[in-house]
Amino acid sequence: MAYDSREDIGWSPRRGWGYPLFLSLVGHGAGLAIAQTALSIGAWMYLGKQCAGKAGMWLALLPAFSIEIGQYHLMVLSEGLSIPLFAMMTGLSLHLMRKPSLSLMISWILIGAWFSFTRTSNPYAMLIWAGMLLVMKPRVGFLAMLWTVIIHLWLLPCMQEGRSGRYQAENMNHLMLYRILPNPEAREYFEDKGVPMHEWIPKFASKDVELAVYNAHRKTQAHELLDLYPDYTEWLIEKGDGVYMRWLLFRPQSYVEVFTGLRHSLSFYILHAKTVSLPPVMESVQWRYHALGKLPIALWLLCGLIPLYEGIRNRSLQAFSQEGLAIAVLLLSAYGHGFLSYHGHPGDVSRYMLASTALFRVTFFVAAVWGVRQLAKRFSSRAATVPVAK
Repeated sequence: MAYDSREDIGWSPRRGWGYPLFLSLVGHGAGLAIAQTALSIGAWMYLGKQCAGKAGMWLALLPAFSIEIGQYHLMVLSEGLSIPLFAMMTGLSLHLMRKPSLSLMISWILIGAWFSFTRTSNPYAMLIWAGMLLVMKPRVGFLAMLWTVIIHLWLLPCMQEGRSGRYQAENMNHLMLYRILPNPEAREYFEDKGVPMHEWIPKFASKDVELAVYNAHRKTQAHELLDLYPDYTEWLIEKGDGVYMRWLLFRPQSYVEVFTGLRHSLSFYILHAKTVSLPPVMESVQWRYHALGKLPIALWLLCGLIPLYEGIRNRSLQAFSQEGLAIAVLLLSAYGHGFLSYHGHPGDVSRYMLASTALFRVTFFVAAVWGVRQLAKRFSSRAATVPVAK
């Protein structure tokens, strides 16, 4: 049980029914650990198979069993369900792009609804997958986008509940303290939008991001701001979220800061159970898996040249190789999820961006498989042209 497990257990409108429903089916004890582990293994293997066939299926076990993701198999936290479903939805979207069928479309809709109601930030990721389907398979994409909108409308009351009242004020207050106030440009923007800026509030902020994060976690004192300044609290509830989203979406720097969050989350990961020890062989394999996280983000972006190369060479979206299409989907899914998950808080990015960092590493696996297959094709074509001695 973690410090916020109680919120994930209860049937709360602001949390969605996805994880409580899962808990009601499997329980809170050993059954939960087994179910979350099995689901994670199956989801990552399915995604791996859609990315690079049998080779990808076995390689994808590495993120499933990595400590950063595997620790949530044993915990009562929505990440234990949300991350496997994210992997499964990415795989389903890729599968639909290549071989659309009614059964796959129904699975995409049902699992997408479950995924969306697991965490209220999840449904936005469905817009990314539906958008990619719309480009690759317009008819399928239109149906996916239609159902994505329906799911969003279905989820709207839950999202409104989670974004209203004291709960929303606390969330926005923390964003103000560790992202907005330390940034002069952001602070000026919010002041122009009418946020009440009392003398004591800026004292919690700092130009030093780490100090700002520390201050933001002094929850007792931070929450006192909401009690001391009712007009500040009322503004956060009524306008804070909308102003923050407009600032985020229409500010070019926000799209660059995603890479800051990705870099932070790759450099370390949360480990709740610090006494966990792995067998020597597994430790060696995991070290190599984590070493991929030390590769430059620029190299990750260069993997995007593979689908670009195939698109230019074949001049058809339908002519992508399995790996080329997978790399395009992985890059966009990881970046889109990172944009939604990063809120300028280096101390938390490793938890909220776990799915992004896992896809970051998987992209390199798929690019390596693509390279091996290209070399194999080249050598086989050369061998076929060599005259056979009679």
